[in-house]
Amino acid sequence: MTAVPTKPTEQTDLELIGVHKRFGTKPVLTDINVAVRQGEFLAILGPSGSGKSTLLKIVAGFERQSTGIVTLRGADVSDLPPYRRNVNTVFQSYALFPHMSVFENVAYGLRRKGVKSTVLRTRVDEALELVNLSRFAERAPETLSGGEQQRVAIARALVNRPAVLLLDEPLSALDLKIRRRMQQELKRIHEDVGTTFLYVTHDQEEALVLADRIAVMRSGHCEQIGTGAEIYHHPATRFVADFIGETNWFSGVFDNGAGIIMRDGTRLRTRATQGVANNTRVAVGVRPERIRIATDRESCRPDENRISAMINKIVFQGSSLRIEGRTSWGDPIELMQQTDRDAAAEPGKSATLAWDVSAMLLFQVTDERSAS
Repeated sequence: MTAVPTKPTEQTDLELIGVHKRFGTKPVLTDINVAVRQGEFLAILGPSGSGKSTLLKIVAGFERQSTGIVTLRGADVSDLPPYRRNVNTVFQSYALFPHMSVFENVAYGLRRKGVKSTVLRTRVDEALELVNLSRFAERAPETLSGGEQQRVAIARALVNRPAVLLLDEPLSALDLKIRRRMQQELKRIHEDVGTTFLYVTHDQEEALVLADRIAVMRSGHCEQIGTGAEIYHHPATRFVADFIGETNWFSGVFDNGAGIIMRDGTRLRTRATQGVANNTRVAVGVRPERIRIATDRESCRPDENRISAMINKIVFQGSSLRIEGRTSWGDPIELMQQTDRDAAAEPGKSATLAWDVSAMLLFQVTDERSAS
């Protein structure tokens, strides 16, 4: 069936409909369907080789999709070359012209379009002010820090007023402190300018901090699209749960009447049973921060699970403690506890661990990878 573009709406700036990409016989993208809302910050998140940069190149026009349609504000641009698409790209390498000043780097695209000098100066000044670089207008790019050079690249892209700004891992070359500062700057710039951002990254923290929504990629497929909270708390697949944040995983057997039966006979309550067949192997996931140490004075609530675990190690991490142990059925388990709370666990001793039933993730095991 041939995909057709949706009718233009004020809500959608970019749409990919049934996009596939092959290099020879090798599939790189498979059936990508993504709609990016006007003014949205959408992060494309995934490991190396997941197809996220190829997807960005297809939107920019640097690569041609094998099948499918790309629309910008309702117009089909699938066959248009890059210079006829109303998008601009910010790359990991700043790609600034070393022989030009900061001002001339930002003005370059406008000069190529023949924009009048008075309008050009106004727009370049506005772009430099937006990224807080007005005082560096006459400086050479090489005299700026990495973060400042990246802001020049962003200003150069935004000065052309694209419908969508494409950012291909633009902060990955920066050190940690500058990268975090630039994350805040990018968030501010996006809020100030209101342009739609499509942002490629392999850094889950970066995606969670910056994006309105996140599309998680794996092996050319889009596994899930949602807000950071949706993807973190309600992952659609085991891969998404593993890729976003940390998770304790246990293997058991789902019994519709008895819950999840572990190797030593321990039974865990669960509500997440949709799509799980009775008497099948399942992978049970619990985030470390959702687990607590229960005291003997507390009575077990009907909406929580309690297990016995041997505590092996307590690691001080500043504001928190990482407590490592082993369950009664032999699986490793970790939990987080704030350092301002009294530690109710000691290495070499057993402890009772508890978590709400609603905190559990449950996936049916389809292969050995899913079980581990």
